Amino acid sequence: MVAAGRLIFKERISTLKFIAVLIAAVGVISNIILKGGLSWEAIVICVGYTTYFSVRKALNNTDLAAFLFWKC
Repeated sequence: MVAAGRLIFKERISTLKFIAVLIAAVGVISNIILKGGLSWEAIVICVGYTTYFSVRKALNNTDLAAFLFWKC
């Protein structure tokens, strides 16, 4: 999601958030190394959340109810 925000929406993140992303990346990479790959569940969640939040941001919807109903 951070990559999508940075690449698609040209957002910047603070130094503290960047450190949090690095720590999360280390955790994901270590899990990939230990388990030998990503599970299909992890891939579905990664793609699903990124798609969902990108569509919400692109449509300028702020909550779930706004995502479910089209504005006239």
